[in-house]
Amino acid sequence: MTDKKPLPADSVRLDAFFSHLTDWRAELLALRAILLDAGLTETFKWSSPVYTAHDGNVAIIWGFKDRAAIGFFKGVLMADPDGILQAPGENSRSSRMINFTSLAQIEAAAPTLRAYIAEATRIEEQGLKVDLPK
Repeated sequence: MTDKKPLPADSVRLDAFFSHLTDWRAELLALRAILLDAGLTETFKWSSPVYTAHDGNVAIIWGFKDRAAIGFFKGVLMADPDGILQAPGENSRSSRMINFTSLAQIEAAAPTLRAYIAEATRIEEQGLKVDLPK
């Protein structure tokens, strides 16, 4: 992993993000705990918490109107043995996400999430790139 700590500005923005959550608060905090437990560095980009390793973006968490989600930046390279990764949109070529509508779903999926996060971290460590056609 990396031993980088969030920049002070990131810490302030992260604290504000999590302290002001109303929708999906418990779910996003549970996802955050799993990601931090995996040894990833937490930062703040694109108005969301982003988790990095080996100088690259690994995962991001979002709270949408109807769900909470974890996204993997290079999810298309992941094996997905449980068939739970979804493209965020029809034109998504790289990222994949997992959606949740309850804390119980996240708790039940925690072992799988840990395995997927470990794989995403290995992909970043190996420097793998998504081959995007021009």
